[in-house]
Amino acid sequence: TVMFGLPTYAILYYLLPGINQLHSPFRWVFGFTLSIAVLAGFGADQLFVGARRDAPEMRTGGSRAAPTQRILGFILIAVGGLITIALIASRLFYDQLTAGIITRIFNSMALANTAFPDARTFYSYQALNIGIFALVLIGCGVVFLTRWKILAVVLIAADLMIASYSFNPASDPAWLDHVPASIAWLQNQPGEWRYTTYEDQTQADTQLFNANMTLGYGVDDIRGYESIIPRAYVDFMRTLAPQVQLDFNRVAPIYAYYPAELNFDPRNALQSDTLDRLNVRYVITQTTTDLNDLAYTLAYEDSAVRIWENPGWRARAWFESASGETPVEITAVGAREWLFTVDAPQAGTLIVSQSHDFGWRAFIRPAGGTEDDESPLTVEPYQGGLQQVAIPQAGAVTIRLVYRPQSLYVGGVISFLGGVIV
Repeated sequence: TVMFGLPTYAILYYLLPGINQLHSPFRWVFGFTLSIAVLAGFGADQLFVGARRDAPEMRTGGSRAAPTQRILGFILIAVGGLITIALIASRLFYDQLTAGIITRIFNSMALANTAFPDARTFYSYQALNIGIFALVLIGCGVVFLTRWKILAVVLIAADLMIASYSFNPASDPAWLDHVPASIAWLQNQPGEWRYTTYEDQTQADTQLFNANMTLGYGVDDIRGYESIIPRAYVDFMRTLAPQVQLDFNRVAPIYAYYPAELNFDPRNALQSDTLDRLNVRYVITQTTTDLNDLAYTLAYEDSAVRIWENPGWRARAWFESASGETPVEITAVGAREWLFTVDAPQAGTLIVSQSHDFGWRAFIRPAGGTEDDESPLTVEPYQGGLQQVAIPQAGAVTIRLVYRPQSLYVGGVISFLGGVIV
């Protein structure tokens, strides 16, 4: 239904929230793989264990397959044989019988014409897959008839290797140890900060530091490439620049050129408070781009990129009160938990340059205290997309932010999705 874009896919696409972001079939592969593995486990148990319990010849110690299994085995072999014969016939009589059918299938499949130049190429590509399918069916039939466990294991292993051998590249793992000079320079810059890219589409190297690429190097990016992107973050990023890559599940870089109907000057984005509040210290460009007129400082340059320092960048977190701003020390950084220490001159607000979500919780304790000394606070949205926590007291305190969605909230989402399905 999903991978072939059948009409039944519309039930999911239009009814379940967020599903219309899942344009690509491969995004379903995890759920599909899990489901098939579980079903295969049930089937193997019935074939090799359940039949021994149920069939009379199995109860007496026989090794012959049960009648139902033998029937299924013959059916599988017959179907596999018929598909093989039909495939051979379709090739021998392609122009006389097959071409019209394949052309209609090709033209009716979504985006097939973007992957293959014509219907004949599509047929050539799929004929091999269909041939493999037919041989695997015949092999499955033999497994049902013989109940040879080793044959089942060999068949599954062969099927998986045939499917993936050309997909997974055989590359030298030493390449993973290579760190480009520009990345190494960024890694050596102290503190917590982020970067983004400013990309000139007229240049040959139009993609700089592809989204998510630097996560493995510990370098933070305001862009992203995810199957489902939170709406609140997208809306917040729209205050910086038009989001023109959402069809590809990406938060976009800042581009040098936008369609005229958007009426947007990208130089405004490079000078915006939003960029500063997003903790963007560096903007990466092609080597032909000059940002000196925007008061940016050229911090690094090599033959591949230029890295400019944003003069107005703000810290990952800061404290605001009637007395002004007070520096905040980040004492622990994690994927779901942060610790901030501030010597607050009076009550005020901790601002954290991090995407707001209702799963974040905040706790306050005296500086130097433990979690046993904590009391809860509330995390609220700041300017639509970031986080703020009201600090009700003066003095040296530690604020712990932890991502911990309440079970009631998660249960409510599940109940809502279940209700939609029903």
